[in-house]
Amino acid sequence: MRTKRISAAIALAAAAALTLSGCSMGAPSGGSQQDASAGGKLTVWIMQGDQSEDTIKAINERFTKETGVKVDVQTQVWADINTKVTTALSTDTPPDVIDLGNTQVAGFAVSGGLLDLTDKADDMRQGHTWLSGLEEPATIDGRLYGIPALGPPAP
Repeated sequence: MRTKRISAAIALAAAAALTLSGCSMGAPSGGSQQDASAGGKLTVWIMQGDQSEDTIKAINERFTKETGVKVDVQTQVWADINTKVTTALSTDTPPDVIDLGNTQVAGFAVSGGLLDLTDKADDMRQGHTWLSGLEEPATIDGRLYGIPALGPPAP
């Protein structure tokens, strides 16, 4: 079950090119996880302003067409996001994918809230190199817990 969920999260993340992290807390029988693994629904929290509505719509349509999984994107605001994520991760049905700031990844990874994506890193890179300044905060004890994608433009 978790492998299909991770694969779905990876496919969405790669298509979306967002800074996303797969969630691992909550009971294995959580509704969202079961729905995604059965080809049903993937719940994604994205931070307000990270992508345009048109971009999100295009990504969702392509992802659903290619996987059969519908995407429920829920836009979040930065105010109190740490509390909201912590609360969600303590439930049986946390979001499947969360758009986080790179400085937030370590805390949630250390507490066990994020899936270790290390074994999927090459697939997620799709032949590209990530900026070390974005990859390093998503890497804890040599393990990758987030997909670095958003950053300031090069000088």
